[in-house]
Amino acid sequence: MYDQADLNNFRMRWETYINQFFGDRTIRKIIEDEYPNRNYTLTAVDGDPTWHHILEGRTRRIAKWCSMERGIQDDNNPNDNLCQTYSLLKYMYPNRKIPSTMKGVANSAVEMYRLILSNSRFMKTVDNDILQNREVGSLWDMRKNNVRDKYGDAAYWVDYSKDEKPLPLGKKMIVKNIRAVLTDWKKYGWESFMP
Repeated sequence: MYDQADLNNFRMRWETYINQFFGDRTIRKIIEDEYPNRNYTLTAVDGDPTWHHILEGRTRRIAKWCSMERGIQDDNNPNDNLCQTYSLLKYMYPNRKIPSTMKGVANSAVEMYRLILSNSRFMKTVDNDILQNREVGSLWDMRKNNVRDKYGDAAYWVDYSKDEKPLPLGKKMIVKNIRAVLTDWKKYGWESFMP
């Protein structure tokens, strides 16, 4: 079937094409624009040693939503770094319960990510505002200047499956790889998030 090497390779591709892409601040803003939610905004907080994705309530009446605080993300499981996915699932499907199994999470997440990728306005905005943008402060500019965040990580997209080399920013290549990772996540990759 699938061995540990397959699962490790999957995790690096998942980090590259799912967690990094859909966790990007600009991508999440485009998602908010395309899929408005009257209760929440997508945000990330400093979760040392990395960013932690949560939902911020739009009014005082609506509390923030955090996968760890809600007991959805298992902080005793070092493989459960799905806060980006959990927060996006709650944002996109506020009345749907997030599955309690990794296989269930994979099925729901794959459905959601495929829906987002099928939105032509979303993809056009991603292409124009991110992938083709060469302005100062863009991913292209940060990559050219090797800009790092406060944790010392690259502030531009990298390929975690290839020694963190800068990720080529071609739309067709990125979408093709996202789709392949989604297929593998549903098939077997969910096992890599198990304790």
